[in-house]
Amino acid sequence: MAVSSYALKDFNGSTAFSTMMFWLSIRGIGLALSPAINVGMVSLPKESTGTASSLGNVIRSVISTFGITLMTNLMRSRNAFHYANLAQNVVMDKPDSLNMLSALQRIGLNAGLGAQGGQILSMSVLYKYVAQ
Repeated sequence: MAVSSYALKDFNGSTAFSTMMFWLSIRGIGLALSPAINVGMVSLPKESTGTASSLGNVIRSVISTFGITLMTNLMRSRNAFHYANLAQNVVMDKPDSLNMLSALQRIGLNAGLGAQGGQILSMSVLYKYVAQ
């Protein structure tokens, strides 16, 4: 289910219907596992139900922990990539950088910081995002 949910991030208006149906079907199979486990638990003898339930809970906890760890590492690596990309592309003589600086300076002026305070604010905000 996690892999199919990750594949959904690439869906857009031009995604083929067959591609959508494939990944949504895989996701549906993942969602159907919980009722399937319940059906399996009903078929166990009563004296084994406690052991099977605790084993299922341990497995579910371990898999959830691995999933959270995997997603955290993925998000951290993507965050580092995007900050490196931002730091590489911010050049003070490009129009985008100049527009950002002037917008931040206007925010500082509107907040009552004055011209010098607006300039300091804009440079510090830009430095904060590029330096990370």
